[in-house]
Amino acid sequence: MDILEEFYYTCIEPKPRSAAYHREAREVYELYERNKEKLLATLNDEQKERFQKFEDCLNEWRVIDDRYSFLTGFRTGARMIAESLSEEI
Repeated sequence: MDILEEFYYTCIEPKPRSAAYHREAREVYELYERNKEKLLATLNDEQKERFQKFEDCLNEWRVIDDRYSFLTGFRTGARMIAESLSEEI
């Protein structure tokens, strides 16, 4: 595991702040939860099980996507800093 992955997995903790603190993200999440509750109320047991499998896969994909987004963004920022330090003023 390289240093950026250690940083992402909080082996190196900078002071994490969840997106849940942001009003826009919180509003979207609350809307998601309301719609999920309404949908689950209409499903039978087999459909609920299938829906849960769908959500599990989606959550796993989000974790992987979040990691790659973090790594790409961090590397881009580091390259920008390195380039700005290497140029003569």
